[in-house]
Amino acid sequence: ILSEDTDVLVLCISFCKELPCQIYQKSGTQARTKYVDVNKLASVLGQENCDALIGLHAITGCDSISAFAGRGKVAALKLMKRNLEHRKALEQLGKDWEITAELLEKLEAFVCHVYNTKCETTRVNDLRYQLFCAKKGEIDSWQLPPCAAALIKHCKRANYQAAVWKRFLQNCPN
Repeated sequence: ILSEDTDVLVLCISFCKELPCQIYQKSGTQARTKYVDVNKLASVLGQENCDALIGLHAITGCDSISAFAGRGKVAALKLMKRNLEHRKALEQLGKDWEITAELLEKLEAFVCHVYNTKCETTRVNDLRYQLFCAKKGEIDSWQLPPCAAALIKHCKRANYQAAVWKRFLQNCPN
């Protein structure tokens, strides 16, 4: 596969078990070409992480969904690999077209931990207040997690994108 796009790599990793062939992704420049062995990468990640990868990629930002400012994918990936509840929530993202209140709660807890791994709260509005107070008001708005209302919209967009991706091998998805 010739693509520089991370979305394509995530889809390849997530679905390589269903494709009966070796998959390589070619990327880089003319002077410096790189081949990624997608099957090997999926094997290293493990099936449980591959199943949650689409949800992780969608919620942390992709071509069609905004990212959390100052929060990278590597830290979120490490958090997902460490925490079974987060991994299960991310795996659920996109299974259905509508997102449940229960899944929204779990995703909110995940986002709280993305912003502060030692955080006890699972509510973004509480975390925003705690971070604001800890910095005595000397914090830029981009350094705070989104408010609960904005996070709900973000999660709905991520769920829709993940639902589209999870159906990408279907001939005629609904």
